[in-house]
Amino acid sequence: MFYDATYHPVLEDYDTKGKLSPAALLKALENAGNQQSDYIGDGVFSSNRKKGLAWVLTDWQIWVSRYPAYGAPIKIRTWQRTAKVPLRICRDYLLEDGGEGYAVRAVSRWVLLDKETQRIVRPSEDLIRLYAPEPESALPESTYEKLQEPKAYSMETPISLRRSDIDFNAHVHNLCYLDFAIEGLPLDVYEEHDFREIHILYKSAVRFGESILCKYAREEAGNMVGIYGNDGSLRSLVALR
Repeated sequence: MFYDATYHPVLEDYDTKGKLSPAALLKALENAGNQQSDYIGDGVFSSNRKKGLAWVLTDWQIWVSRYPAYGAPIKIRTWQRTAKVPLRICRDYLLEDGGEGYAVRAVSRWVLLDKETQRIVRPSEDLIRLYAPEPESALPESTYEKLQEPKAYSMETPISLRRSDIDFNAHVHNLCYLDFAIEGLPLDVYEEHDFREIHILYKSAVRFGESILCKYAREEAGNMVGIYGNDGSLRSLVALR
């Protein structure tokens, strides 16, 4: 089942050039997926959640042809893809802004978690049937890359969490990790950025009361930021290219 959503940006969604910011782009995609889940009865506060099940995001892969300009209409088509791996679900996205072709193509990957046992479980056939998966993919499988932790970093930036970073799951919301990574960039990289590929790998949740450290590495393929907890464990890797 394809689901079409319209995103209505607000002023804070745009950068100094009048373009949709990377963080706002990620928010638009996430909201489109949430809208479909709500529409079919599998929203955040649905019966599945009451059964102790929760969808957990494992990674984002976003390819940007252009960032929508201020005032451009933003239409997003999203769908759950037919599963090739039983325990992992892919959600695809195509974003149009009135220009030629698609402005953005993206894939997010999810697993279903039993919150009591903290084990990944296979989605039921009834749950999958709600989404009526489609075989199409927004991005070729050949573009998928499992991010690897850099061998060395050149810069570190401590980040203090805010109460507003915490979501309904009582941990830092997934959108915030991109914000943290951007804060961890060198100033010249941030000022000159025009990231055409954003890849976020989520390893372990950050909860309120923790402190985090963003570590930056410049690699041949682009910029990499590792986000670490106060125990030194890797929580997320973010590639910005």
